[in-house]
Amino acid sequence: MDDPMAIATRYASITRKMVDDATQVAIDAFNKINGTGGPFTEDDAIESMTQLATIAIKGGAALARIPLQVQPDYRPMLVVDEVASVVQRALTDAAAVAGDAAKEI
Repeated sequence: MDDPMAIATRYASITRKMVDDATQVAIDAFNKINGTGGPFTEDDAIESMTQLATIAIKGGAALARIPLQVQPDYRPMLVVDEVASVVQRALTDAAAVAGDAAKEI
């Protein structure tokens, strides 16, 4: 059985990365909006939205895998991990398609 503090550390690490990544997207947008990184266009807004959606999807999938990683029987975990990977790929692709569609619109 895994130490509860080790499990909490995994959650904190993934959450911290999500916040750091989202913060960087916001900083980049802020810099462009204020003219220090070039003009902020509609394409930039769509790109920022797509990046934030990707961060949320990947981070959520990583957080969802933590309980699976502490189960003593790894055979079911392998099946669930594969399902989680397929769902993550599908959601990531859907976010990319939505971003591309928004650009076209």
